[in-house]
Amino acid sequence: MNFKEKLEHARKYRKISITELSYKLGIKQSSYSRFKNNNSTTNVITLTKICKTLLISSEYFLDFTNTIKEIKPLNIDNYYNIRLKETREYEGIKIKEIANYIGISIQQYTRNEKGINTMNLDHFKSACEYLNVSPDYILGLSNKKENLNNKRRSK
Repeated sequence: MNFKEKLEHARKYRKISITELSYKLGIKQSSYSRFKNNNSTTNVITLTKICKTLLISSEYFLDFTNTIKEIKPLNIDNYYNIRLKETREYEGIKIKEIANYIGISIQQYTRNEKGINTMNLDHFKSACEYLNVSPDYILGLSNKKENLNNKRRSK
């Protein structure tokens, strides 16, 4: 399933209408329809709101799992840039390495760690794979720093 299909499946799993989900996400129903239909780019902030609203792991939406995993999110907002930097530094990974793996410039990656920019979902998924850490941890949806059991690969 792609993101659009998983979003619809999760919404129906939680028995929430499009109107109610749009309201809880703080967006217009037309905006919800645009990113649900892949006409708008979804970023990590929007993904975090979706996960917190539906109480479903980001691992489901990012294709790390095909089954819905329920979560109890932490009370942290926009925490991903801090955990992204902390995890990279803890693993001893240079910015150049991870930026090259993701396929973005060093400047773009640095702006993400500083919270100036927000990664799109493809870049975020690649960062989690390279760091070998659960996206739920980076997004502040969990305090468990679980590995994805991936080996770092070069692109």
